[in-house]
Amino acid sequence: MATTHSNTNYSMRHARRARGFTLIELLVTLVVMVILVTIAAPSFSRLIASNRLTSQTNEFILALNLARSEATRRGQPVTLLATATATPVFQSGWQIFTDANGNGAKGSTAEDGNVLRESAAVTGNTTITRVTKSGSTYPTATASDTPDRMYLTFNALGGKLSGGIAYFKVCDSSISSLPGRVIQVSLVGRASLYANNVSCP
Repeated sequence: MATTHSNTNYSMRHARRARGFTLIELLVTLVVMVILVTIAAPSFSRLIASNRLTSQTNEFILALNLARSEATRRGQPVTLLATATATPVFQSGWQIFTDANGNGAKGSTAEDGNVLRESAAVTGNTTITRVTKSGSTYPTATASDTPDRMYLTFNALGGKLSGGIAYFKVCDSSISSLPGRVIQVSLVGRASLYANNVSCP
């Protein structure tokens, strides 16, 4: 009988030990987890930045197309103007307003200065810049120095009011290796994604 009792106690102690982890096993598991997280973190951050870039590119295209549709609906010029005053960047936000004289500046009347939509600054490290495409290759798109680089005006028919085709480059300033996007606004005023593999900045 004593032998049976002893065997039972041994089996119970053995079962309890089998269900637990030793300190060494726990440390090894933690080290492996840290290594995996370290390897995966940059890829995950890049994925998040890429998705954000796509989302904000689409948002800017929608804003351009909204300005165009408002121009045709109202039968008068409508402008999308960058909020920034010193540099030709749109990531700090923009305004869409009626622009009767098509000069890219808000006046003081309903026909020339009525704000139709206002957008706050974009999130993250996204930059949106008016660019000039060199030749037929979009990767060489560089910051525009044209007088109207801070705004884009659509005429009463929805076309681009002046100049040639307009381009905007969208990049992430924190990940220079992440391909940027280029938005094109055609002469008839249609805004669309022109390229999604442009070098940044």
